[in-house]
Amino acid sequence: MRLDRLRSGEWLALGAAVALVWALVALPAQGESSALAELGVRDLLLLAAAAAALFAWLATALSSTTPLPVAGTACAGTVTLIAALFATVHLLTHLGSAEGGDFATAALVWIELVGLGRGLADERLGLPEDPRDHTGARASAAVYPHVERIPAPSPTASPPSPGTGRET
Repeated sequence: MRLDRLRSGEWLALGAAVALVWALVALPAQGESSALAELGVRDLLLLAAAAAALFAWLATALSSTTPLPVAGTACAGTVTLIAALFATVHLLTHLGSAEGGDFATAALVWIELVGLGRGLADERLGLPEDPRDHTGARASAAVYPHVERIPAPSPTASPPSPGTGRET
């Protein structure tokens, strides 16, 4: 397991998923003692979204290549988007009888979606000041050779005339 591969997006999604499970178990929803007291489609979708975020976190931490974490995060994002839309529609249709758990679960699933989106957008080899190897883990700057920067020709410079230069 390489925790240095995990970026802020994966950590945010994992934290929101853990808080989402806690909100489903501990907070009251629509007059029930907890959201899981009467298990419904919304609750199953929210649990699936939390499990998907955990899968994306594990796929990123355990994989030595980039494709599996990208695919896992994309699939987790799809499941989480469906759960977020369903939770929001449920919240808006039951606005008068909504409890704290309904608001918390809707907010947390959207936060999880933002984290997954950030994790997906941040899957790159790194910036010059933060180089990463082919797996996405931080690498020393010595791994990459120094590249000399040569300025481009000015746009006002005339093109070379034919017949000049190297002929074969």
